Amino acid sequence: MSWSLVYENDNAGNPVSGNIGSLIQAVTSGSTVKVVLERQLPEGGPDVYTFQAHTVHARNNMVFATCTLDVSTIFQGNLLRFQDDSFYYMVIAGTDGVLEQVRWYVGAHVARGHDQGNWNMKWFVD
Repeated sequence: MSWSLVYENDNAGNPVSGNIGSLIQAVTSGSTVKVVLERQLPEGGPDVYTFQAHTVHARNNMVFATCTLDVSTIFQGNLLRFQDDSFYYMVIAGTDGVLEQVRWYVGAHVARGHDQGNWNMKWFVD
């Protein structure tokens, strides 16, 4: 599958490149969407998280993409490992730069946390 960068926004939701209308047109035409989230870590390095959207919504000149199938991981040095107290990790990314995150413990219907943060986002379509 070949992916094309259609739109990019900064962490405040401002356009960086591309056209939101092109992204909305791709969504309404049934294209698959992939989102690349980027931010700087406090220690100075980049943090990048990529997901292929499970559902995509276009509304009021904005696009929202969800990912609901992730399980918690943690870096141990340079190795990525599953966490001992595993939880499901679900996100909603919006072209407004907001990433909403909710977590639920695996094996129990117990919430582990819910928060929002701002990320630079690149929006790709197939």
